[in-house]
Amino acid sequence: MGYSEQDMQEGWTLVVRGRTNRLELGDKLLAVTAASGEGVLEQFCDEIGLGVRSGRDYRHVARMCTPPLRAKIAAGGVLINYSILREGARLGPGGCRSTRAVASCWT
Repeated sequence: MGYSEQDMQEGWTLVVRGRTNRLELGDKLLAVTAASGEGVLEQFCDEIGLGVRSGRDYRHVARMCTPPLRAKIAAGGVLINYSILREGARLGPGGCRSTRAVASCWT
């Protein structure tokens, strides 16, 4: 094997840190747009060097990944990276996409 247990732990830490950073950035974007309106998102993203599409993505994931869910993930002991959270945020209740075609999943 070309890596050690320490390498794995350091990798895990970096993945978790990346997830946390994106969620915190999403929280900041939620706060900025709540106070100033949707129109400020593009300007704010430009000022901090973040693409607007990424900003919208981070903000949506932060909105969907509530504090109780974040606590559950942190306590779970299983690595859940940001990509998994992003895909989960794109799905609606019951694991179905949020479209009329799958509205029956929620009933």
